[in-house]
Amino acid sequence: MKSILRKALTLRPISKLAVGIARVLPGSWQKRLPVNVPLSRLKLDGGQEVSLAQPHRCHVAQEIFWGSGQLDSAQDRNALDAAIAFSRNAGTFLDIGSYTGLFALAVARVNPNLHAYAYEIVGENYLLLWENVLHNDLGDRVHPCLVAVGGEDGEIRIPYAQSSGQLASSVDIGWSTDHGVRVPMKRLDDLHLDSPGPVALKIDVEGFEMEVFDGAKAFLEKHRPDMVCEVLRRAKRVPEMMELLGGLGYRWFHIREEGFARRDTIVADKFRRDWVLTCKSDEELTALGLELID
Repeated sequence: MKSILRKALTLRPISKLAVGIARVLPGSWQKRLPVNVPLSRLKLDGGQEVSLAQPHRCHVAQEIFWGSGQLDSAQDRNALDAAIAFSRNAGTFLDIGSYTGLFALAVARVNPNLHAYAYEIVGENYLLLWENVLHNDLGDRVHPCLVAVGGEDGEIRIPYAQSSGQLASSVDIGWSTDHGVRVPMKRLDDLHLDSPGPVALKIDVEGFEMEVFDGAKAFLEKHRPDMVCEVLRRAKRVPEMMELLGGLGYRWFHIREEGFARRDTIVADKFRRDWVLTCKSDEELTALGLELID
């Protein structure tokens, strides 16, 4: 019944009527309402913007539509702002677990000299990622890659589609089956050891962060990239991650609504999942515009 209702609400005439009614009603429930418009547009500083297609299928585009050009939560806005700040003078940005490309597109829009590589493992997400690249006329600098980033070379198979409604945003390399789309797995040491620096990363791999770092030892040693990284409560190798990164001079800051909170230990939070991982000093982070808090 829920899927039937969702399909009905995404029919163009019904969607237009539902959106008009929802806008005049009180409450915050509207952001869950699917909307069938061609594009949502995220507003960036300096009058720039990024367009995301098919908001009836992409939950990020839907969120931006109902947020009048902004992400819904301050924590999410801070995470994107950090990625943009780290990328303003970068040569390369890696969006690992890109979904439909928001981070890669935003940093490439802000820095005209940067090349962004957007890694995604779900076939239908990858196609919409490409569509977004074309809508934003960034095909020369944003490079979608149907590749799993992991600790060893290999191959996984991921079903092309995960649902008949919104595109799945929480698929990981552990979803590999004996059928589906063949997706190569590669290491960052092989993919980007010699990429132009500085390098910045966004990592959203549903608990497999350390597997990414397993294949990135030389890459991390060489580039010391600034990172925005999601850490879930089900992630099992966080102590290993802290040991590896701490040995390279990294510190970690929990991204909160009010700013970036320095922490001695990475402890996953159910609602505030994102962290900054960086070798930069407090003074350097403040100079980039990051609000450091206790």
